[in-house]
Amino acid sequence: MSDSPSAPRANFRAILTPARRHDHRAHVFATLRVAYPTRLAAALGVAAALSSPLSSHAQTPETTAPVVVTATRIATSPQRIGSAVTVIDREAIEASGKTQVQELLRRVPGLTVINRGGAGGRTDVSIRGADEDQTLVLIDGVPMNDPASTGNRFDFSGFSTSGIERIEVLRGPQSALYGSNAMGGVINIITRKGEGAPSGYAALEFGSYETNIQRAGFSVGEESWDLALDASREATEGFSRVKGGAEDDSARSSSFTGRGGYAPLDNLRFEAIGRVEDIDAELDPSNTLDGFADKDETIYTARVGAELDLLDGRWRQQLDFYGSVTDRRFRDPSMTSDFDGQRIGVEYVNDFFVTDNQTITVGIDLREDSGRADESSGGTSSTRYDESEYTHSLFALYQISADDRVFLTGGLRADDYEDFGTEVTYRFTGAILSPSSGTTFRGSIGTGAKAPTIQQRFDDTFLFGFLPVMGNPDLGVETSTGWDLGVEQSFAGDRASINVTLFQNRFDDLIEFDAGSGTFVQVDSAETRGVEVALEVRPIDVLRITGTYTYLYSEDESDGSELPRRPKNSGSLVADLQMTSRASMQASMILVGKRYNLSGEREPLDAYARFDLAARYAVWRSVELIARIENLFNTDYEEVADLATPGRSFFAGVRAEF
Repeated sequence: MSDSPSAPRANFRAILTPARRHDHRAHVFATLRVAYPTRLAAALGVAAALSSPLSSHAQTPETTAPVVVTATRIATSPQRIGSAVTVIDREAIEASGKTQVQELLRRVPGLTVINRGGAGGRTDVSIRGADEDQTLVLIDGVPMNDPASTGNRFDFSGFSTSGIERIEVLRGPQSALYGSNAMGGVINIITRKGEGAPSGYAALEFGSYETNIQRAGFSVGEESWDLALDASREATEGFSRVKGGAEDDSARSSSFTGRGGYAPLDNLRFEAIGRVEDIDAELDPSNTLDGFADKDETIYTARVGAELDLLDGRWRQQLDFYGSVTDRRFRDPSMTSDFDGQRIGVEYVNDFFVTDNQTITVGIDLREDSGRADESSGGTSSTRYDESEYTHSLFALYQISADDRVFLTGGLRADDYEDFGTEVTYRFTGAILSPSSGTTFRGSIGTGAKAPTIQQRFDDTFLFGFLPVMGNPDLGVETSTGWDLGVEQSFAGDRASINVTLFQNRFDDLIEFDAGSGTFVQVDSAETRGVEVALEVRPIDVLRITGTYTYLYSEDESDGSELPRRPKNSGSLVADLQMTSRASMQASMILVGKRYNLSGEREPLDAYARFDLAARYAVWRSVELIARIENLFNTDYEEVADLATPGRSFFAGVRAEF
């Protein structure tokens, strides 16, 4: 295949950038650096979130009814969305007892979660068989994928559920709204907003592997302002990541979230959001060698902005400055590697509510990604790469509805990459409701694009001291096309519903590392297709049962083999029981079918089922006991060959509210 980009192109460069393109770009980002120096002033102002109560574009809907913001960038009822989307709300998060986001994502249809060796081990999430670095991760709308990583991916290891209001998972190519990295889909993690009278909580939990967890939060909010703070710390002595190893590998993680809003006028609102995640974990030198290695990773993210409504609410403007920083350090007996990825940007979005059933969204996004990698060994040090990339984007979305039963959207985006020209992507969706029969039909089609990363283009090092790794500056843009068709049907007076979605994706010009040449090449194509099923049943008022099932067919078109670590069959089953007014329990099962550990259908991994239990009991109105058992039947399974997974684990604690 050609190394040149293959998606449609248009001459948007002149629109997005003036004649003195580089001067203008340098001025914009120089201004951002002056305003937010040194780690984006610790994530563009976590401190600002504390001192200046401030909300973000389409992240804080005014209504309390269920809404989805990721699919259209505007708070929208789930019934009106043509895209395949799953929402994990705060109630579901708390009922699960899970303290890590990765465990919640295992319950979402179409998602594959791969953890390497327990707490603190690298954790990747792929959507519908796409590569894990083709999953765009957002926190309150801020892109979090690490520019200094090989594929610009996001590592979910140690990512806490503390301070999270809900998680929205949007499946299928979403580049038309979100640009690069959204080829497989989007995971948007939305932090909680302060509300009501001053309140707070504190929780302690202890358990297997000498695990201890502390969490605390505070919330307050009135009509014109709000503030929410959350913090957590989790520590475990763990177990050997290498299966059968003798040395335990510990992990420590902590997080802090601050979010606030202030509205000095009825039509003007300011916002600031900041979050810090830190993890320090002991590792092993390889999947088969037990010994010393560790990583220290800190992730900063922040967004500050203002929202202005004009023309009696018919024109809404949102201006946001955002940024993220990921610092990673890996050490083993022979080498220390430091990676520093940083993203800063500014986004200006206009929502025009033309009529009650027509909306036009137009936005501009200017962004700089930078990545640096340094290595030191034996008293010498070297820089593998130190580069920056600029992207200027223009996007638009048109939404229209008819008779409150038909909902259509069409989106278009032009991403002007500094070194690759302009890439155009599109997305169209539709939803048709039949209230009399309780039926909803959905469908979407769209394209995705992902630019080569800094490491893929500029890396210069030797793996293991002898294997050369050289970047390839001639790489082009990866592309994808995907569609899905679904139907949702409710039964028994809305006590039961089933949602079935068919999907297909094709990925072209994929970038892979070629060990023979020691560089990155662009030759692969892949296809995935399958079906996703989601079921919900409430047989009685106190019992809710939800289940998911995914059939995934994946093919590497270079040799016709299955893509590695993509199970054909996977699913989940969750039962929530409110036993008394004080006591509740949740039983859950995760099912993962047979798959292969390596490409070319090598090293088959056995199917497994893992069962978990979680329970809560209110001792007093504001104090409850919490307990959970993970891997109830002590299932022995692998997510990556030769790496261990947790056995039967017990955890118990107390949570108090004030």
